[in-house]
Amino acid sequence: MSKRIVPTSSPRFQYGLFWSILVASFLGLLWYRLTFHAPVWVDEMIAKAAIFGFPVILFLRTHHLSSSKIGFSKATFWSGAYRGLAIGGLFGFTAMIASRLHHSSVLIPNLFSSPLFWWTFFLAMVTAWWESLFFYGLVQTVLTKLFNNEVKTLIFTTLIFVVFHAPRLLLMQGVGSIPSLCLLGLFALGQAIVFARTKSLTTIMVSHAFWGMALLVYTL
Repeated sequence: MSKRIVPTSSPRFQYGLFWSILVASFLGLLWYRLTFHAPVWVDEMIAKAAIFGFPVILFLRTHHLSSSKIGFSKATFWSGAYRGLAIGGLFGFTAMIASRLHHSSVLIPNLFSSPLFWWTFFLAMVTAWWESLFFYGLVQTVLTKLFNNEVKTLIFTTLIFVVFHAPRLLLMQGVGSIPSLCLLGLFALGQAIVFARTKSLTTIMVSHAFWGMALLVYTL
């Protein structure tokens, strides 16, 4: 009896590959966190490119899909960037108020003239790109088609985002990481809602980067 071949264009193959990629990426990230203690720039520029970027490219090429299918296109690049800046500005404004209330100061003097600040911002943009590409461009896009239910899609996207980030926080903070995980979940849910409305990776990539910098400003 001949073996039945499932076409790569079939939903069964697409979802099977998706879940395989998701599990493999999580295990790869977990192995990396437990095995290596590399500099931050290696984590953001090399490790995340392999763990988050390569699976997305593999999925797109396997199904012969263009990047526009996951929210990245020239037509929406700049409009998405402007929306991301607006959302990021709210993050920054909130961080400055919180910093003022908590530390009796708004910003450290000469913060924006510091090369270290701009290097950190560059790394924030890089990690925001890879994570937005994976969690929203790939995960949320596929879940939207799989569930055909926005609420369920938003919840599962948020849970997957938190599960991927949980091991690192647990290793660093232990039980004390629970408040951080809750805050991370709220952020992930907000990003998922924005992506559902805008369908723009640029928007959530820019807002994600500003979120990271807002947390940095608050903790300085």
